[in-house]
Amino acid sequence: MNRSIRGMSAALATMAILLSSVGTAGAATKDLEDHGKVNIVFDAIILRPLGLGVTALGGALFAFPVGPMVALTRWQDIEKPLDFLVLRPARYTFADPLGHH
Repeated sequence: MNRSIRGMSAALATMAILLSSVGTAGAATKDLEDHGKVNIVFDAIILRPLGLGVTALGGALFAFPVGPMVALTRWQDIEKPLDFLVLRPARYTFADPLGHH
């Protein structure tokens, strides 16, 4: 029990240290960016890996349950779920410039 509390405390402290460095790195360039754009460092470290995960999850969802079902029922509309589940997250992850969103 004592080990799990120590492990959880260490994990939370590590996350706090990593996230605090992201916030201070963006403070130096805050005046150079527009208010509507996401901090470039936050985008590169947090959002792009999440985008990669969402792309992989969307590809898996499209490959098994969604894609074959749409192909059997409405094959002419196959690009709609493909765009929503795979292409948009992939475009965000790989094509959009950093800090654009």
